[in-house]
Amino acid sequence: PLSETPARTGWRFLGTTLVWSALEALERGDGDQAVSDILTVLRLAWDLFGGDAIDANLGYTLIRRVQSSLWEAHASFSPQQLLRLSTGIERILDRAPSVHQTLRHEEAAMLAAVQLIQDAFLDGGLNEVADTLQQNTAPAFDYLKELRNRPQEKQVEYFRRFAQEARDRIRALHTIASEDTSQWRPAEAPTGERPWKRLAAQFFGASDRILDEYLYSLAVTRLIAVDAALLARLRAGQRLPASLDNLPQLLRTDPYSGREFLYHNLAVGYDLYSVGENRKDDRGLQAPGGELGDIVAPPRS
Repeated sequence: PLSETPARTGWRFLGTTLVWSALEALERGDGDQAVSDILTVLRLAWDLFGGDAIDANLGYTLIRRVQSSLWEAHASFSPQQLLRLSTGIERILDRAPSVHQTLRHEEAAMLAAVQLIQDAFLDGGLNEVADTLQQNTAPAFDYLKELRNRPQEKQVEYFRRFAQEARDRIRALHTIASEDTSQWRPAEAPTGERPWKRLAAQFFGASDRILDEYLYSLAVTRLIAVDAALLARLRAGQRLPASLDNLPQLLRTDPYSGREFLYHNLAVGYDLYSVGENRKDDRGLQAPGGELGDIVAPPRS
């Protein structure tokens, strides 16, 4: 729990390198290589969602990088390259790990953190662990040092409840994740007396981001695939469809609304977007008041 998994450094480097490679391929007009790189980084990103919350966050970060630095450049691809991109993303999403797998692995990481604290408590190593964590966890360690002077049953109860909070948090997220994605919502925060709350904030906080990052990544990846399929028709000189009904449901469904992505066939192109985290149609614009508004495909004409 206190050390960086060596493989994560490699995954981060690999993802960054693939994004750079795609950008360089675009600069030299090698669309085939750019599509290959984009598909590889998206596959890597989604495979990372099969790990714990930190792994999933890395996958989310890679998808955000594709969104911010590569998506707009898809207009330079040929119709064949765009179709390859769209069908490749469909295959990636079809085999992507379930969010439940991420939650199971995060539960294991959370319980490992509880075990770390318990081992330090029993072995007299609390100071060494405290030195590696944020300063605001100091009151939690002060409590643990006092706990050593209390009856053994109080000590056992502390760690039993600490571990149970990890299980309860993940159980609540599993329950939410079992519903339709359009119904996902934040889990209720733990309440009551929790002398381990600062340690929980340190070791359990990453679990709170899993559903949000999964949902955003799913919306963006599907939008990229749908945009590529529509843009392929536009670049081939074909008429744009009146709706998205001819595309696979796996791709055309907005995970935030449970309905099709919002799509408007214009005289010279199209608009395409997701309603985003606030689940409201902001007409393809940023929502007022600083809310997270629509997730919008680059303008196409």
